[in-house]
Amino acid sequence: MKYLTKEEIIEVHDKFVDMYGIDSTILQPSNIDIAIEAPKRIVFGFNVFPTTTEKAAALLWNILKLHPFVDGNNRTGLASTSIFLEKNGREFTSSTEDEVTACRTTSACTWDMDEVHEWLQNNSRRKRDD
Repeated sequence: MKYLTKEEIIEVHDKFVDMYGIDSTILQPSNIDIAIEAPKRIVFGFNVFPTTTEKAAALLWNILKLHPFVDGNNRTGLASTSIFLEKNGREFTSSTEDEVTACRTTSACTWDMDEVHEWLQNNSRRKRDD
């Protein structure tokens, strides 16, 4: 399994800062650490998130809920999740509109992590070899 680093997530956020002129402030650097460690979580010897989509859901949910940046958490969370999926042989199949709705729904505390996981399962697939 290939995971994102703190530096990679900050790079993703910085790209949105450059693209959209959003605030570059990191509110809670430790919340980025928590978000990147969540997909790796092991409890009593058991992998809490055993599948790629469960790990991706943990990453997305934690970035959106822990709100480590002043602005751009939804964009950063979604883009970071997309990179995580790509690194691990999957790709998004959803429309931009569906992605925005999923992020807003999660940020508004309407979806829990299981619902985020279900959405990711239904809106991603294994990459095809071309």
